[in-house]
Formats: sequence, structure tokens, C-alpha cells
Amino acid sequence: MSRVGSARRYDDLIFGACNVRHLSILSLC
Repeated sequence: MSRVGSARRYDDLIFGACNVRHLSILSLC
């Protein structure tokens, strides 16, 4: 269960980074 929680947290972090990157790209455009 701990492993699943860690994976979910990692996924959230990656998703957040992707969102920020997307916003940055949109801003650049």
C-alpha cells in the first residue's frame, strides 16, 4: 500500500510539472 501511495504522489508531482510546463509553453506562444 505504501508503494501505491508513493507512486500516486509521484504521478501527481509529474502531472503538476507537466501542467506548469504546458502553461510556460502557452505563455511563450
